[in-house]
Amino acid sequence: MNEFKQETPAGRPEQFFQFPARIIGTIVQGVESPGPWKDLGKSAQQVLPVLIFHSHGKTKLFPGRKRISELSGLSETKVTEGTKGIKSAGLVSVNGRSNGGIRTTNLYELQFRPNQGRTIIIDSELVSSGAWAKMSSSEKSLYMVIRYFAKPDPRLDPNCEIDSVYEGWAEDGDFKDYEQSATVHYCRTGKKILADFAGLSVRSFPTAKKKLIASGLVRELPNWIYECPLKVGVSQIKDTQTDPYG
Repeated sequence: MNEFKQETPAGRPEQFFQFPARIIGTIVQGVESPGPWKDLGKSAQQVLPVLIFHSHGKTKLFPGRKRISELSGLSETKVTEGTKGIKSAGLVSVNGRSNGGIRTTNLYELQFRPNQGRTIIIDSELVSSGAWAKMSSSEKSLYMVIRYFAKPDPRLDPNCEIDSVYEGWAEDGDFKDYEQSATVHYCRTGKKILADFAGLSVRSFPTAKKKLIASGLVRELPNWIYECPLKVGVSQIKDTQTDPYG
């Protein structure tokens, strides 16, 4: 069960933004289930992180549709489609704005506070550099889910100085210094659950995983363990929007 609460790495808050974990999955009475993410649709999944990136921890934001298009990798028509999907899921309200009778950018109001509760810490450069826009929709769907399930593991981290005989996962309150200094998180979740939470088909999952590994966003270790660096090497990410299974 993924009860680890990710926190912004100490001394580096401006390099990350917080994505609410409950959008990916929820835990009710000890049972973990997919959140609204899996049913949002491809366009909405690509737009939502861009909106949250612009929120800076607040609920109101007003990026232009062109800006969202550039950072999501979608056409402006698809941005509108994605926004409608997010709105239908009850995650955002959208209102037009005008200045002197001239239409300006929309006002988006998130129906949640991005930095409250459990969050997923995402490298801001992934979005701001345009790397997110280059990823295929299936890569984006799967990446967010792998990051949701990933957490620090001192047994696997080569930079961790904690005694190697430690046999449990780092939990809230334990090894706090390590958790705050960890530069990588590890996901042990099986592919069936990952695909389910991401809303991916069996056919799309291997392709998405392969591209995430090739881009350096995820590294596959033995025994189906995925290593996820918190700071990503965006220069390695190639444009995969044209992939037929993306």
